[in-house]
Amino acid sequence: MVLPSGRTFDMSDVWDIVRPKVNEALARVPVKVPRTGCADSNGLGDKGDATHFTSEALVEFGKRYAVEMLKLSRRN
Repeated sequence: MVLPSGRTFDMSDVWDIVRPKVNEALARVPVKVPRTGCADSNGLGDKGDATHFTSEALVEFGKRYAVEMLKLSRRN
């Protein structure tokens, strides 16, 4: 991306700034939207590209997802 000043800009820099706000907003969704949950991905490993989870991380993420789904099923 080229900015009006002519500088090049790495989008990963933007994501580092925006990520906390996005995560905060996602965590608030279950408070505001009925029958929703949020599975936390904090601490899960990536494949070295800061984008894709490792196989082990995906297994753990699946467990966290399942916990949230069980919480939702008990509420109804």
